[in-house]
Amino acid sequence: VSTGLLVAWVANLSSKRLKPIDAASCGPEGEQNTRRFSAITITIGGLLYAIAWIASPLDHALTISMVALGCTVALVLARCLAVRVSR
Repeated sequence: VSTGLLVAWVANLSSKRLKPIDAASCGPEGEQNTRRFSAITITIGGLLYAIAWIASPLDHALTISMVALGCTVALVLARCLAVRVSR
């Protein structure tokens, strides 16, 4: 449970931290949208991870939590690839 909450907390903080915008990217608003999407998606994944350990039987909790977190990471990777291809 604590691992999922830690992932959610760090992902939530990452969207609030100011970072320099890459000059070669798709533009400041596009890059900021991608960063927000990534942070929100990973935050949700961390919360789903924690909920899986709380709500599901222990023999299925590992599988369910990894699928939940893995799907959110796959969504972030797909978004980043889509942004890169569209440039």
